[in-house]
Amino acid sequence: MDSRCRLFPARARNRSGQSVTAAPPRDDALCHGRSRRGSGTVRTDHPQPFGILLQTAGRHGEAIAAFEETLRLQPTDADARLRLAVSLRGVGEPQRALDAYRQILRVDAANIDAHFGEAMALVQMNRYGEARDRLVEDMQAFPPIPVFAHALARILAAAPDPSVRNGRRALEITNALVEQLEPNIDLGETLAMALAASGRHQDAASVQRDLVQAAEAGGFPAPYIAHLRTVLRRYQAGEPSDSPWPPGAIP
Repeated sequence: MDSRCRLFPARARNRSGQSVTAAPPRDDALCHGRSRRGSGTVRTDHPQPFGILLQTAGRHGEAIAAFEETLRLQPTDADARLRLAVSLRGVGEPQRALDAYRQILRVDAANIDAHFGEAMALVQMNRYGEARDRLVEDMQAFPPIPVFAHALARILAAAPDPSVRNGRRALEITNALVEQLEPNIDLGETLAMALAASGRHQDAASVQRDLVQAAEAGGFPAPYIAHLRTVLRRYQAGEPSDSPWPPGAIP
């Protein structure tokens, strides 16, 4: 088996059931829970800090109101618009989030978070071909930043749309990331996906078994471990992963 097919241990942070790409942008680091919009009162004196607290707590409906109030007062506040997009995705409105990301990019074409968020909003809408194309462009525009390559590798390995998949390219990208980044469980998942997508199901299963053991040893949530086991069974059956990220865990 390839020397890269080794255990990818859990690192210092514990996993909360969502897939986190290497060196994530800010919107990936925030909570993506769902709640009813408008269930609280927005503080109009300082709406953005209040919105950040709500967003971090997963209360995205209320956070949206806070960020919208911030933008009413300060229409050019890019950080508020970025956070608004994150919470819009959190309540299942990826099209509005996509519009917000693109509005940011019209003003600041180098905004890394908006580029990544744009691609992930497209994934959330099952527009995998467009997401792939955006990530290819982003890799070329921002080569030192691995988050784009990591997400692209997952899409090429496990997109539900077979016309988007390219196992060979996914494995090439993932192998480069393995050489570049510290081992972690998320990168291990991606490696297993890419191996399976390349027809190397036995190697993929071996990596996936290590991931299950690492997740169990690291005290990761039971639903996440169950997800790893489900994917392991696919590899053992000679099948690729059927999704780049677990349900509800698009970064």
